[in-house]
Amino acid sequence: MDDRRVPTRLVAAVIVIGTVLRVTIAATIGLGVDESYGVVVARTPSWSYFDHPGLSFWIPGLLARAAGSENAVLLRAPFILMFAATTWVVYRLGARLFGDWAGAYAALLLNIAPVFTVAFGGWVLPDGPLDLFVALAVLGLAHVFFAPGRNPTRWWLLAGVAAALAALSKYQAIFLPIGLALFVVTYRDARRALTGAGPPAALCIAALGVVPTLLWNAAHGWASFAFQFSRGASPGGNGLTALLENVGGQALYLSPWLWVPLIVALVHGLRRGPADGARWLLCCMAAPPILLFTLITLGGSRGLPHWSMIGYLMLFPLLGDAVARRLAQRDRVARRWLVGSVAAFGVVLALAWSQAATGWMARVTPAAARQGSPTRETLDWTDARPRLMYWASDDRAARSWPP
Repeated sequence: MDDRRVPTRLVAAVIVIGTVLRVTIAATIGLGVDESYGVVVARTPSWSYFDHPGLSFWIPGLLARAAGSENAVLLRAPFILMFAATTWVVYRLGARLFGDWAGAYAALLLNIAPVFTVAFGGWVLPDGPLDLFVALAVLGLAHVFFAPGRNPTRWWLLAGVAAALAALSKYQAIFLPIGLALFVVTYRDARRALTGAGPPAALCIAALGVVPTLLWNAAHGWASFAFQFSRGASPGGNGLTALLENVGGQALYLSPWLWVPLIVALVHGLRRGPADGARWLLCCMAAPPILLFTLITLGGSRGLPHWSMIGYLMLFPLLGDAVARRLAQRDRVARRWLVGSVAAFGVVLALAWSQAATGWMARVTPAAARQGSPTRETLDWTDARPRLMYWASDDRAARSWPP
């Protein structure tokens, strides 16, 4: 059997199993708080929106109008399919830079990182499209810089289109040009790929993705930019406390047993520096968002842990490479860690999924539940409909609220 078919089959299995799992979750859990907000806002077509560019709103908005339904499975389906594509792109990125098995393990590890596989991989959120198109843009750049004989103009165009779509997804897409500039400045061999029609064409295409957001903001007093800057720059409490809370949140979003090796992979890549071009490309893409959104908390505002996740996305091929090399050496510790990580993810997912679907925590541990459910963001608003209808039915009902 061709050795390349084995990692490909592993990735295919991960995609199929993950997609079935996400569809099942979508069918059993209603739209969460952020999703409900996005779906409602999407009912009004617009070039862009107050807190995000337009793409993640256009998708559910167009789909709901075309189907005449806001069914949760229907609206989540495009985001589930996009994460399946993201898994494949991460596999191809790792395979391009480090080999097929490195790419396969990168795809597997991505799918056992809770924030990626559950939230970004199956909910109506801007992070899903952002992850897909950032990964696709970096894949194009990897071909440009490390396979220059294979029609670089085509790969430049792919990177440009993907960057434009990333810009239409979420403002964190700004780290694509930042990472690229950092790589080109620090990696001498990269400058050889900046000749020809490819780079300016990619730049022009990528710039088109910013136009709708600029048009909307120009007509609304640049409200979106002001809002986003205020979220990260607003003063808060103790800076060290905010930093620790943010870092702890990142670890929980990824799961601690993945977060630590991902950070180790980043540190290792940064220590090696531009001498290892492939590894350095991923580090240049990963380090700016992780460092910025972590260190900005020293001002006292703890921010949100998921802001830095676009940086962590770029670390999975690095970790996949480390795992592939250790397993090739028959490292028992690495094998046990990998098996244990998959098993631990399954347990955590089962507990969180059942809690979100049934609310068993309130019955088993009511005292802990009163402190706040860890799955509260998955709660939908369907229970409010009959209460609001009862409340609005007549004045007596309104005076006797709650019913």
